[in-house]
Amino acid sequence: MSAAVKLGALAVAAAIASVLLKSHRPELVLPLQLGAAVLVLSAVLPAVKDSAAQLQQSFAQFQLPAALLSALCKGAAVCAATGFCAAVCKDSGNESLATAVLFGGRVCTLLPALPLLTQVIEIVAGFAG
Repeated sequence: MSAAVKLGALAVAAAIASVLLKSHRPELVLPLQLGAAVLVLSAVLPAVKDSAAQLQQSFAQFQLPAALLSALCKGAAVCAATGFCAAVCKDSGNESLATAVLFGGRVCTLLPALPLLTQVIEIVAGFAG
């Protein structure tokens, strides 16, 4: 059985358990969902690590700056974390908090790229004159 099917089965089981618990013990729903999410994410992390190593080799092969890879990885991590946190907020009924988390995540995604943006502006300024 492939890992994706196992993770999907875990997610469906957690979703069904959440629905069943919601009417009897609603205080247990959020910890159950968070626990299932942690299990899913911990199963996915080794694949992410392998992909990151392959991406790092590609960047080295094409002699791209390490700062570019770092900004890319940080941005992806911020997107993933804020998306997860926003989903948890939305599931718990805090729609406005979820929106605020997403906005903060978008801003924080841009922050690691600012040094690269500065370099691009300097290059463009050099061409301009």
